[in-house]
Amino acid sequence: MVELMVAVILVGLLAVAAIPQYLDMRRKALRAEPLPHLRAIAIAEQAHYAASGDWVELPPSPMPPVGSDLRSLAATGGWSQLAWHPEGEVRCSYSAVTLDGGAHVRAQAVCDLDRDQNIAILRLDVPSGDQPGVLTDVFPERY
Repeated sequence: MVELMVAVILVGLLAVAAIPQYLDMRRKALRAEPLPHLRAIAIAEQAHYAASGDWVELPPSPMPPVGSDLRSLAATGGWSQLAWHPEGEVRCSYSAVTLDGGAHVRAQAVCDLDRDQNIAILRLDVPSGDQPGVLTDVFPERY
């Protein structure tokens, strides 16, 4: 009986140590979707700007509301003009708008990253040159 109690206590201690790390890794994995997509949109926007001298306005796709369900990105509007499409389905809604009279473009991802009904908004401001852009997490305290 004592051996069983010792085993239960050890398993409990291991769980106390492992569960926070598991939750942190899960949160990082869920956050991994929008970042490469925003960078890919930025690269496609910069290439389009270099070729034509203007940015492509991208309407939100898939249309909000966002949730944990995987959905396809619609290849309509500016999306077909930009000629970029993610591989597979996405959980976030992506869009892009021009700012400062066309001086740069802002790619945006709106997601419920950790499925807690709190929306996360990630923005990547893309300059017209070869610079990588500036990533902003609008609500970093949410996850």
